[in-house]
Amino acid sequence: MKVIFLDIDGVLNSDAWYHYTRALIKQNKENMFKNVNESDEHIQYLQSQIDDRAVINLNYLLKNTDAKIVLSSSWRSNNSEEMKILEDVLRYKGLEFTGFLDITPYSLNRDRGEEIAEWLTINCTTYDIESYCILDDDIFDILPEQYENFIHVDRNFGLSYIEANKAFDILQKRI
Repeated sequence: MKVIFLDIDGVLNSDAWYHYTRALIKQNKENMFKNVNESDEHIQYLQSQIDDRAVINLNYLLKNTDAKIVLSSSWRSNNSEEMKILEDVLRYKGLEFTGFLDITPYSLNRDRGEEIAEWLTINCTTYDIESYCILDDDIFDILPEQYENFIHVDRNFGLSYIEANKAFDILQKRI
């Protein structure tokens, strides 16, 4: 199995996305809140946080590698209902996946790289992990031994096609 450790902020959204959506809302030219349920402001908010262009690039990666997603983002939760809502929002925004394989363990005192390393230690044999990549905009959270599996996504623009191709190359190598 191939695994993508996915951060959301800076990867599936970006500074450019926020400027774009704010400008559209300010000009009242388009309603950026694509409603699943008109009365659910939380879902509307989550939808507004996801850049369709970044989703297209993640879809390219998923389709061409059959990788599964482990959520390493601060958006992760141990609450299954919250995770289902997030999965539904991502599907609504166009992500073509069956849902998250899992989430990384969370600790206030550890970097994301340490959480990813723990997840791999616990699950590598269970899931027969053949390769993995980390999509994140924060290089300082990643352990030095993970750099060869790490794609540093530019938070100004979110996941690009070029970065998705680099992740594709990483996922083709066995660990």
